[in-house]
Amino acid sequence: MVARTPTLVVVHPSIKANTLKELAAETRANSGKYFFGSPGEAHEFHLAAELVLKSAGAEMTHVPYKGMGPAIQDTVAGRVQMVVAAIASVKPFIADGRLRALAAIGPARFEDYPNVPSTLENGLKDITVYGWFGVFAPAAVPRDLVNRIAREFLELRRDAAYAQKMKELNFESMALGPSEFAREIESHRNQWKTVIQTIKLSAPR
Repeated sequence: MVARTPTLVVVHPSIKANTLKELAAETRANSGKYFFGSPGEAHEFHLAAELVLKSAGAEMTHVPYKGMGPAIQDTVAGRVQMVVAAIASVKPFIADGRLRALAAIGPARFEDYPNVPSTLENGLKDITVYGWFGVFAPAAVPRDLVNRIAREFLELRRDAAYAQKMKELNFESMALGPSEFAREIESHRNQWKTVIQTIKLSAPR
């Protein structure tokens, strides 16, 4: 793993709520009126949104899209009212007021949005979601070559110019080697398995 990007719960300005608790109250009082978008059925941002809503006690109907771009565009247009997305995808729309950040997913606030409370501060425990980027090779590649390539990638983090560029792109530079990365992937699989069971998500038809 070489980089990751944190995620936000963002809403259209028509949503008057400023906290997840207020969102829950507003959506329950107007059952069937509010919708949230995602990049597709069972995408991790769909699962994250479902978990956030269920944990907060909010009621919104899922609208799956074919990709993150259309989901964000329809949230900006107000066709759906909420989306969970990586910071890099929604930052320009937050800056010009077309979207509002409601919560930072995870245990702490994000550096770029110090006034946006975390999901933990909102009373939602054990929710950590981030987009990650890694380097993969075919299984047949010799282990010594995999380790050599991994060392080269992991050394990039020591380069100040690289780290600065990653920050400008809203990515957090990471340095997880092959074994650590494999464990992280397995951890994600187990997390989403638990989430799917928790929200009782059925297989797409």
